[in-house]
Amino acid sequence: MARCGSTCRPPHLGLAVDLGRDIGVSTELSALVEQIYRRAKARYGDLSGEMIPVKLYEELAGQDFRLPRETAAP
Repeated sequence: MARCGSTCRPPHLGLAVDLGRDIGVSTELSALVEQIYRRAKARYGDLSGEMIPVKLYEELAGQDFRLPRETAAP
């Protein structure tokens, strides 16, 4: 898993939200995704990786969303 430091979100996400605000376009979904990344980063730390929102939702649901290793694609 890649480490994303203090900007644990896809790099284009903040750009999309900022640009939408600047030109007056609604970016509700992008803003929601950014909030989820911030919540996951607050829970697991700055170096937790870009897939950490999935871990957050797995924890909240009480189950894994990933396939077991033996059935996962190579």
